[in-house]
Amino acid sequence: VGDAIEVLDGDAAQHDPNRLCQLGHGFAMQAFLAVQSSRADIAAEALARARDIAAATGDPNLSVRVRLIGYYCDILVGNDGVRDQLLSVLASGPRHIDETYSGGYTNLTYFDVEQRRLGAAAALLDTSIPLMVEHDLPICRMVQLGSRSRLHLLRGDWDDALTDADSVLSNPSAPLARTWPLLIRGLVALRRSGDDAGIIDDAWRLACRFGELVR
Repeated sequence: VGDAIEVLDGDAAQHDPNRLCQLGHGFAMQAFLAVQSSRADIAAEALARARDIAAATGDPNLSVRVRLIGYYCDILVGNDGVRDQLLSVLASGPRHIDETYSGGYTNLTYFDVEQRRLGAAAALLDTSIPLMVEHDLPICRMVQLGSRSRLHLLRGDWDDALTDADSVLSNPSAPLARTWPLLIRGLVALRRSGDDAGIIDDAWRLACRFGELVR
């Protein structure tokens, strides 16, 4: 992402709306990745650039991305008061949910579980997972199943946790979606039998590939 920004960020972008919009999306992605690495300071800097470009270009897709990532950043640092605002943006999305809006559901449900808003997480997952199926968004569905698996584990519902974890691990999915399901499978096995068969180490190796502290 940094290399792409370096290529795009120059005088030429100021005279080429398409190039400027691409630059804005680059800064938005940089901010998103910084949130995943728990670097709210870096995310805020990149968001400021992306927000300025969104205002200058009037690009609606960039504007929505910037708003959503801004809310992720706020929630990361403990400002969960923006949760309702994020949900309002998601509710105003297109009839056919695209990757930008599906990512909103995926990230919010993840943060809800991470920050132990378990009731809110359960209610939203009950709505969002069927939406991912309806709109054919398998990657987001798998990540959300992983979040629900973790939610069940936190509540002590081991069987339900394993059901969701196994659904992810037995189907094609992005590697990032498999980290928590692997860990949950290993933890439940360890608690039940005293032997995780190396699954926790597998989950750790997978997690280390991404360097995303929030994950």
